[in-house]
Amino acid sequence: MSRADVRRPAREWAVVCALAVVAAAATFAGSELWNALSVDDVGMWPWVAMCAVTLSCIAPVVILKRRGRRLDLFHPLVVFAAMWFFAYVVPGFSLLSGHDTVWGVFQDAAYGHRESLVARSLFLSALAAIFVQLGFFAPRPRIRDSVAAPPLLDEERFRVARRFLTVLAIAGAMALMLKIGGFRALISGLNDRVRLFAGLNYLGMPALSLLGVSLLWYEQQLRSGKKTTPSFWVFVAFASGLNVIGGSRTNLLGFIVAMLVLRHYLRKNVSVAGAVIAAVLLVSTGLFYELYFREYLVAKAITSIDLSQNFSVLAPILWDRFSSGAFLQLQTMMLIVGGIPSRMPWLNGRHYLALALMPIPRALFPGKPPVGTQIFSQYFFPDQLAAGTSFPTSMLGEFYMNFGILGVCIGALLAGWLLRKSYARAVEQDTAVGRLSLHALVIGTLFPWIRGDSFGPTVFFAGVAVPLLLTMYYAGRAVRKPQ
Repeated sequence: MSRADVRRPAREWAVVCALAVVAAAATFAGSELWNALSVDDVGMWPWVAMCAVTLSCIAPVVILKRRGRRLDLFHPLVVFAAMWFFAYVVPGFSLLSGHDTVWGVFQDAAYGHRESLVARSLFLSALAAIFVQLGFFAPRPRIRDSVAAPPLLDEERFRVARRFLTVLAIAGAMALMLKIGGFRALISGLNDRVRLFAGLNYLGMPALSLLGVSLLWYEQQLRSGKKTTPSFWVFVAFASGLNVIGGSRTNLLGFIVAMLVLRHYLRKNVSVAGAVIAAVLLVSTGLFYELYFREYLVAKAITSIDLSQNFSVLAPILWDRFSSGAFLQLQTMMLIVGGIPSRMPWLNGRHYLALALMPIPRALFPGKPPVGTQIFSQYFFPDQLAAGTSFPTSMLGEFYMNFGILGVCIGALLAGWLLRKSYARAVEQDTAVGRLSLHALVIGTLFPWIRGDSFGPTVFFAGVAVPLLLTMYYAGRAVRKPQ
C-alpha cells in the first residue's frame, strides 16, 4: 500500500481532533458534575445538558454539509442524528416543560428527583453522540478490493435460491401456526408476543430470509437499469405479509427504510420534502399496524382512541400514541441512571450471553439466560413482565447498565466505527450486488438498535443478512467462473 493510499486530508484530522477534545472535555467535566447532578436541586443544568445534546445532533449535519454541496439524507450520521434528536431532545423538552405523558407511567419506578435524572441522562446521551461521531470520522487507510466482484447475480441461480427460501419460509410459518393453535390464536395473542412465541421464534426465522431476498432482488433490478417487475412487488408483498404474523412493526418499518435507502442511492436521491413525506408514511404505517393488528383484530374494536374526532384534534393524539411507544429512550435512561445499583445491580455484560446463545432455541435450552429487556423489566416493571410485556432498555441504557460511563464511551465509539465501515464498503466503493443491500439493512435496523437493545434487532439483522449473504455467494459464483 503506497503512502498516498493512507494519507488523509488535514481537515479530516482536524474534525477528529476537535471531536476528541470535546469528548475529553465532556468526560472530564462529566466526572466532576456527576455527583453535583445527583442532588435534587440541579438548577439550570438540565437545560444546559439538553443544549449539549442538541448541538451534538446538529454537528454531524454541519460537518457533512461543509464537505459537499448536497447533503445525503440517508448518510448514517444524518439518520443517527435525527433519531437521537427525537429520542432525547424532544422528550427532554416535554419533561422539563411538564407535558410528558410517559414519565407519568414510569415515575413510580424511579429513584431520584426528576430534574436530576433528566440532567444526567441527557449528559450521557450527548457524550454518546460525540463518541459515535468520533468513531465514524476516525481516519483509517483506504482499502481497495483486490479482486473485481461481479456486477450482477446469475438470474437462474438467483431464481432457484428465491424458490428454495420461499418454500422454507412457508413451511416454517405453517409449523408455527400449528404450534400456537392456528390463526385465531395468533391474532388474539399479538398483545402478548413474549409468551405466544416463547421457544418458537426459530420457526419464524425463515420468513426473514424473504426480506433479504427482496432487498437483493431490488438492488439487482435497480443496478440493471430496468423497471421493477410486477412479480417482484408481489414477492415483496408476500414477504411483508408473512413477516407481519411475527407481530413486530419495528422490523417491518426497518425493511421499508432499507428499500428506500436502495432507491435513494441507485435510482433517485431523496429530497428533504421526500424524506418528510416518507417519515409521515412510516409513522402512519406504524400507527395502522398497532391499531389494526394489535387492537382491532384482537378486540374487534378500537377503543383507545376516538377516531370520530376532527383531524386537528386527532393528529396530536395519534402522534402522542406513536411517540410514547417509539421514543421513550430518555425516560428509560432516567430509570436506569437512578436505579443502578440501588434497585438493579450492574450487569457487567452477563446478558450478552443470551446474544451468544441466540442460535439455540429455548425449546432445546430452557435455561437460556434472559435478554436485557427482560432483566430490566424484571427489576422495574415486574407486573407488566408477568403479563407478557417487556420494556426496551435503549442502546444507551444497555451500554450504561453494563459498564457505566466507560461502557457508554466505548460502545458509542464502536458503533460509529461500524457505521463508517458499512458506509465505506457499500457507498464509497464500486461493489457488487449485495453490499449496498447490507448497508441499507444496517440503516433500517439503526432505529431498533437505538430504541431497543442488542438482542432483538441483532436477531432481525442476522435473520435477514445471513440468507442474503448465502444467496450472494450462491448466485454470484456462476458469474465468477471464467468465460
